[in-house]
Amino acid sequence: MKNLKIENKHLLPEPWYAYPVLKKNEFEVIKLTEKKTTYGAEIRVGIQDGVWTLGYSFLGSGCNPGRKWGEFKSREDAINYFINENLPKLEEMKRDPSKKPYMCKDAEINEIIKNLIVLKVNLSQLSLF
Repeated sequence: MKNLKIENKHLLPEPWYAYPVLKKNEFEVIKLTEKKTTYGAEIRVGIQDGVWTLGYSFLGSGCNPGRKWGEFKSREDAINYFINENLPKLEEMKRDPSKKPYMCKDAEINEIIKNLIVLKVNLSQLSLF
């Protein structure tokens, strides 16, 4: 699998961790859960300084898109990176319930897995054109 994430923190002003992220109305949200659940999940993608960036809200943690978290050549690369990083974690949570966040329901994990797989298939079909 190719490395989709480009680390360019060294190009940001120091300290890199203080570099701003995109504000709520500056990025696209892809919901992975239909309704608000205990935790919920969504992928956030947007363009900052001319490059694609990734953020997320995922099982109790999250961040808005920003270059300090990594850059991507395309929207699809950013989304695929999120899927590749998190699908194995979710499958592990299914196998071992002790890995799930507190009060996270199996139905929520299953819904996120299903939606990530559908998203991955849709992205792969788009790349055929």
